Amino acid sequence: MQTLLSTPLGTALRLHRFFNQAFKLRKEHPEAAVLRYAISMTSSRRVPRDQWDLYLSLLLKTSVVDSSCISDVCRVIVTYFRRGYPVPEKIVSEFIESTILRNAPLQNHSEILWSLLLARDLKVKISHESEIYLAEISSSFCAIVALHLRKLGLTSKNFFPKLWRDTQNSDGLYSDLWLLAYEARVRNWIPGNVNYIKNDTYFKILEKSKVRFYREDARIPSFSSKQAKKQLNRGLTTEFLTYGQAPFTAPVADAE
Repeated sequence: MQTLLSTPLGTALRLHRFFNQAFKLRKEHPEAAVLRYAISMTSSRRVPRDQWDLYLSLLLKTSVVDSSCISDVCRVIVTYFRRGYPVPEKIVSEFIESTILRNAPLQNHSEILWSLLLARDLKVKISHESEIYLAEISSSFCAIVALHLRKLGLTSKNFFPKLWRDTQNSDGLYSDLWLLAYEARVRNWIPGNVNYIKNDTYFKILEKSKVRFYREDARIPSFSSKQAKKQLNRGLTTEFLTYGQAPFTAPVADAE
């Protein structure tokens, strides 16, 4: 990878070859976070605008190949979005849908959660097919964000999955989905019995104290150059720390 990055090639070609080499190394070393390392290398430099479409497609591919990359991918995407780079809604919508459809049957909540957070921050609507798969997700975190998307008009108006509605009672407060039972009720995000929290000895204290576990104004944090460089220096063997510099010259300014 160091040789590829040091050759006098055009940025696009160097970028493409860099990620191709990263995908190859990932196959050879599946136990190492090669693709996350590659993302950190590239995110420590600003991508020229004329190469952004290519970089975006390569980022999305890394998440498909290695789902552990999705948090870094989402952070890089929103970082460039906030700097005014165009993020095609169709491409991101397809990525979010494929992530949900691929991971929902396996109950891979982390991947689904990040895709929902990306939809929230980029104001991307959730497809009907994705809603069908989301309806079977047994995760308070995913459910709460999905219900927030409904509030924002990013899902269908009647998106109240039965699995989630069934938590809206006193028993739900002591189930695996207790966070959903509490949070959705105090926010009135699911129609139902409005008294079960007030009638509970413990949870009514939380409600009275206006305790909330989810912030509607929260956003995916931007990826700064300092964070990228810090990530480069941990979690990988010395072998993977000798591949050289990212294929860009202009440093990314740290997010404010």
